[in-house]
Amino acid sequence: MPRGSSTAGEKLKVRNAKIIADRKKRLANLQAKHKNASGPDKVRLARSITALKNQLGITPPKGPYTGPKIKHGDTRGHGRKKRYYNSSTKKFQKSNPITDSKKEALEKDRIKKNKEAEEKIAKIKKQKQQDKITGIKRFADIRGDNPKPKPVNNNSQQNQNPTTENKNKSSYTPLEDDNNAADRKEEANFRSSSSVEKAKDKADPLRKYRRGEGTGRKETRITKKLKKAGFTSDRLAKLRKKNAEFQAAKKGGKAAMKKYREKYPKRG
Repeated sequence: MPRGSSTAGEKLKVRNAKIIADRKKRLANLQAKHKNASGPDKVRLARSITALKNQLGITPPKGPYTGPKIKHGDTRGHGRKKRYYNSSTKKFQKSNPITDSKKEALEKDRIKKNKEAEEKIAKIKKQKQQDKITGIKRFADIRGDNPKPKPVNNNSQQNQNPTTENKNKSSYTPLEDDNNAADRKEEANFRSSSSVEKAKDKADPLRKYRRGEGTGRKETRITKKLKKAGFTSDRLAKLRKKNAEFQAAKKGGKAAMKKYREKYPKRG
């Protein structure tokens, strides 16, 4: 009989049905034996039952998941195949949902801070415009300082008919005079302090490099140990001065290093 004929197809179906019936019979026998078996025989029978079920295409029914609970952000796989569990979608994804939520929170915080800053700037600008109209000088716009109004001249005749002399005089407000006086005072204090500093440096050239009481600089742990070892404060100050000059000579180039070597020649 040629292949593909109706009789050959029917024979094949009968044969397959016979094989399936035989396997089902064997499966029933093995399951009956498996109930009464124990030890290694029970394990062997279980494997045979599983093999027959696979041949027959019988799959066990899927029950509810009884394994460990998957938490938000748990990983699966490694390397490029690493995935993160998202509890909201109940799926694994490439990006970490925890870091995504943190980024969203940071972005919200940044937007909030920017908005608050813009509101403050707008408030300051509005206050400055009002101060220009009212003629009030504020040193800290909305930081709680009390406004200081400008002094008003009660002489109405001079204000009504201002002359060139009055104009020149009125170009400097009392506020500006006070500021100039404060600047002059600060400059005088600076000059006096600088002269005092120069006099102190002349009296003690190593004053800048000293450490300890009366110098305004704390002693380091190494300085304390060196003093215990026998180093005097003058010697340590000289060494600090030498190191400072060496650092300056390094930055100053060959000419500066040459001058440094003339003052501090190499040993040996």
